[in-house]
Amino acid sequence: MYIHDKHQSMPCAELNDIFYDESLWCWIEKDETNILVGVIYRRDSAGERNNKTLITLIERATILARGHLVITGDFNLPDIDWKNYTTTANINSLPQTFIDTVLDNYLTQHITSFTRVRGQDRPSTLDLVITKNTNTVEELTIDHPLGLSDHAVIKFDYPVEFHFVNSTKQPHYNYYKCNYDNIRSFMNRDWETAMLNQNIYEAWHTFKQAYEECINTHVPTTADKGKQKSKTPWLNNTATKAIKKKKCAWSRFQERRTTESYRQYIKARDDTKRTIRKEKCSYEKKLVNDMKKNPRAFYKYANRKSNAKKPVSNLKRDDGTTTQTNKETAEELNKYFSSVFTEETDREEIIFNQSINLMFGEEPPDPFDLQAPHQATQHQELKDDHA
Repeated sequence: MYIHDKHQSMPCAELNDIFYDESLWCWIEKDETNILVGVIYRRDSAGERNNKTLITLIERATILARGHLVITGDFNLPDIDWKNYTTTANINSLPQTFIDTVLDNYLTQHITSFTRVRGQDRPSTLDLVITKNTNTVEELTIDHPLGLSDHAVIKFDYPVEFHFVNSTKQPHYNYYKCNYDNIRSFMNRDWETAMLNQNIYEAWHTFKQAYEECINTHVPTTADKGKQKSKTPWLNNTATKAIKKKKCAWSRFQERRTTESYRQYIKARDDTKRTIRKEKCSYEKKLVNDMKKNPRAFYKYANRKSNAKKPVSNLKRDDGTTTQTNKETAEELNKYFSSVFTEETDREEIIFNQSINLMFGEEPPDPFDLQAPHQATQHQELKDDHA
C-alpha cells in the first residue's frame, strides 16, 4: 500500500492484529475524521477458518470506520453477480455469506464488470472496491493489466475534502553566489558581550537571530520549483506507442469480448513487454558505455534504483496509544533516549556548567570549588589545611 506523503497515515492495529493470511489496514487522517483503508487478498484455496476470519474482519472494520471506509483487493469470489447481488452457490456458502455481510453492514460494492481474464477461462469479477457510502466512488475505470498479469488495473476517485496547509514556494539560498567577505564582517561581533548573563536557550536565540539576518541580507535566493515528477528515462516514444497499442487492444476486447479480440490483446501485451524490456536494456547499456564521458547520468540512475527512504513511522506508547503527529513522535523518541542516559552526579553537573566559562576565555575555576553542595564543608576544611 502506497500513501502520498502529504497525507498523515498510521496503521490500524485493531485490524492488523486480527489473524488473517493477507490483509493490511491503515488510517488516513481527514481533519477530525479518519478514513479507514484496507487491502485484502483471499486465496482461492483458503480454508473455512480463514473465510470466517475474513467476514469478522469486514464486520469489525465497519464498526471502527464509523463514516469513511474503503476496502479493496482480490477476494476470489467469481460466483457472485454484483449487478444483482446474487450467487448460484448454496445458502451456506462463502459467496452468499459475503453478500449478506456486505448488505447487513450497509456497504456498497462498486465493481460490476469482469476484472480478470485468462485464456479460455470465463471472465470473472475477482477484484472489488467496497465502501460504506453509495456515492463515494467516482471516475471508476477498469484499465488494461500491468505486464503479463491477468488482472485488470482498477482506478477510481474517492472524493474527500482535505484542508492542506498552503505550501507557498520557499526561496532556496544560493551559497555559490554569496559574498563571504560581507558575511564574515557581519558575523564578526563581540559574542561574549551579546550573550552576557544569558542561558543556553537565550544565547542560541541571539545567535540564530543574527545568523538569519545575515543569510537574508547577504545570500541571494532562487525560486523553489517544487518537487518535479521524475520521468522514467527509458520510456521513449517507441515504448509509449506500444503501451497505447496495448491499451487500445484491451478496450476493444472489453467492448467485443470475442476470441479474436482477446487474441489481439494478448499479442499487443506480449509486444509491449518485449518493447519495454528492449528499450530499458538499450538505455542501461548506453549508460554503461558512456560512463567515462558522463558518469553523473550513470550514478543518478543507479542511486534512483537503490535509494529507499523510509520516514519515521508512528510509535506506540507505553499506555498502548499511538502517536498521531510528527511532534508527538519526536517527543516519544526524546522520552526514550532520555531514559537511557546516565544520570550525572552533582560534581559532574557543576564541572560541566563551570567549563562553559572556558569557551569565553575565562580562567579555569579552582578545583576545590567544583564540589557538590553536600561536600562543600569537607573540602573547605581541606583547602584551609593546604593554605
